[in-house]
Amino acid sequence: MMSSIEYDSASDNDGASDNDSASEYESEDEHLDTHWLATFKAEECNYAAFYPEPIKSITLYLLYIDRAKEITAIDTHECVLDETSTLKHHALITLIKQYQSRASISYKLNSLLRYNVDLEPEEIADFVSETVSTNRFLTSEKYLTDIHFKASIPMFQELNSLYFIYNEVPNNTIQTSTHTKRINLSTKHRKTMRNNKNKNLKIRKEIK
Repeated sequence: MMSSIEYDSASDNDGASDNDSASEYESEDEHLDTHWLATFKAEECNYAAFYPEPIKSITLYLLYIDRAKEITAIDTHECVLDETSTLKHHALITLIKQYQSRASISYKLNSLLRYNVDLEPEEIADFVSETVSTNRFLTSEKYLTDIHFKASIPMFQELNSLYFIYNEVPNNTIQTSTHTKRINLSTKHRKTMRNNKNKNLKIRKEIK
């Protein structure tokens, strides 16, 4: 007697379903990984503006103060830095001499101040809310050395600057001498003057 073998098509379909489900899970995992990477790259692009970058140029502020200690003028100029964001001392001296005269008035450099906003990304919120003191960005400099500017976040690049404080040079006072000049006369000159005096007396008598 031959035994019959029944073919269960349902069980075969279940196996196919399991394979399809596994493939779907794998596709979803790949999609999640790709989506996360795309999101990360997008966020990186959004936050790129908050990463400090080397400074290529700064603003020069020239403040002129008269003898009454009042600011009479403020001039601004753009200054390009070298590839290391540095203003070399020889170039600085040239600038100082170039701007030490204004409107036919001579000035002398009194102070040189560097303003360099070197914030880190995590400090931006505090800076905007004025929690961070701006005094930390201001530094007194000397004109005999190079002046280097630290990297700055792009949105604050325009704030980086160098201040030249000029004081008016007082005019030279000319002092005049008030003492009487003495003239020494020799004996010969004295006799001549005496003779001239006698002649004058004789002429006066004759006129009378």
